[in-house]
Amino acid sequence: MSNQAGARPPATYEHFGLAVASPFALPLPRVHRPADVRVDVGPVVADGRLRWSDEATSEPFRVVAVEDAVVLDWNVTRIRIDSQQIVVDGDNIADSIETLLGSAWTVVLAFHGVETLHASAVVTPWGTVAFTGRPMAGKTTLTWGLTRQGFPLVADDVVPLSEGSIVPRLGRPTLRLRPDVAARDAVVGAPDPLGKYRVTADQPTEVPPLAAIIALAEGSTGVTRLGGARAVERLRENLYNPVITVPGQELRRFTMVTDLALRVPIFEAPERTLVPADVVRLLEEL
Repeated sequence: MSNQAGARPPATYEHFGLAVASPFALPLPRVHRPADVRVDVGPVVADGRLRWSDEATSEPFRVVAVEDAVVLDWNVTRIRIDSQQIVVDGDNIADSIETLLGSAWTVVLAFHGVETLHASAVVTPWGTVAFTGRPMAGKTTLTWGLTRQGFPLVADDVVPLSEGSIVPRLGRPTLRLRPDVAARDAVVGAPDPLGKYRVTADQPTEVPPLAAIIALAEGSTGVTRLGGARAVERLRENLYNPVITVPGQELRRFTMVTDLALRVPIFEAPERTLVPADVVRLLEEL
């Protein structure tokens, strides 16, 4: 393990509504309340019951159950998560922390009873609108376009919802843009290790309930409002992490997507085709 310079007495930060104590500076807002979970750096052994694996990609990934914890193993980064502690072990701690605060945080939230959609979201005059979809479907690009027109950012890529709530939790004030979008919009700066460009956006002082969820879907031929089982299935397809990591999670996820389908208008639209004006027009017609 390397890159441990910067250790300090624990400070407390907030990420998606959880108070996080860390001896390392985190790119998150500071808070002054008891911590819900603590981050530490140390050795992590991915030796337990295999829950899930993907060895066919350029970045092999495994999920391993170890006693009451879950280990996320990307080879160069390993993160052990339970309800009270997160242990990060990686070749580069800065990169490992970014992984933790992104996709791995969905597992942290699951340990605290919160499920997540693979989505980005902004606040509009009609309420919050979220865009779900697979990677490269255009979620972040559309959200970035809306933030540039003055719509505050709620979250990018991960949209958590507390049990029984249709109010998303506020995330970091940043988005990660594809290189072509960054070049088109003259974004200044260097890409991150995965080749994306991080930009900042204004955020709301308060997040209103969801006014709509728009699923950017492969094979969709137009903007269509979904109902019943089709709406539930679209939402289920866009849960952030398909792996069950904590007891009761499968039922909790089913309850969340059925509740959203009953309480929030759900639409589907073709990938990478909507522009901000289309979203505004759709919301005006609700």
